Amino acid sequence: MNNTIKILAPGKNCRKVKRIIKEINEFLIANNYKADIVFVTTVKEFVNYKTWILPTIVINDVVASRGYTPLEDDLVKMLNR
Repeated sequence: MNNTIKILAPGKNCRKVKRIIKEINEFLIANNYKADIVFVTTVKEFVNYKTWILPTIVINDVVASRGYTPLEDDLVKMLNR
């Protein structure tokens, strides 16, 4: 299965975004998951997911979290769908 994780944020330089990227990458490596990580930075795309709380994490086109890193159990469930 090809998983896609989208990070909706205005940029990659925010401290919170950097932390979320690091935590998701560490989770993927530790649990032997493969996923394409895509950064979405345009308001037009944000509207598609009906969110204004950033950063928002979208896994396989389902919103996983808004403003925080999802719990590991939630990541496992969403990546195994």
